[in-house]
Amino acid sequence: AVEFVNHTLWGTLNATFIVHPESLRDPDTAAAFDRAINNLRYGTISVNMLAYYATYFMTACWGAFPGHDIYDIQSGVGKTFNFLMFEHPQKSVIRAPFKRLDPITVKSKRAPEFCRKLTEFEAYPSWGKLPGLVFSALRC
Repeated sequence: AVEFVNHTLWGTLNATFIVHPESLRDPDTAAAFDRAINNLRYGTISVNMLAYYATYFMTACWGAFPGHDIYDIQSGVGKTFNFLMFEHPQKSVIRAPFKRLDPITVKSKRAPEFCRKLTEFEAYPSWGKLPGLVFSALRC
């Protein structure tokens, strides 16, 4: 599957896995899963969450896997959100528990509050707004 994804699909911005923890209790499956993550040529790999959430962590890089040029740009060149100042980042891997639902897509009475805080954070990002955003997401 990794070979197919790396060489057939267009773009290298992000890939998402949905993995139940029971599956990873099997040593062979866990080893195969780790190999897949290591060998995927994608800029952000997420496990059990939307890949774009990597940008909210402020330490995960966002951008295509290195290697594109202007003649085959696909997902772009370079990285953003490289606040740890890595010289040549290849990819970021983010993980979340299997049980946690995405607060944007569930029908929650608190979803409007979360969306409002998320929009404000996107428009005017600051470290001071991050705890409220995270707390709001956890309450959804």
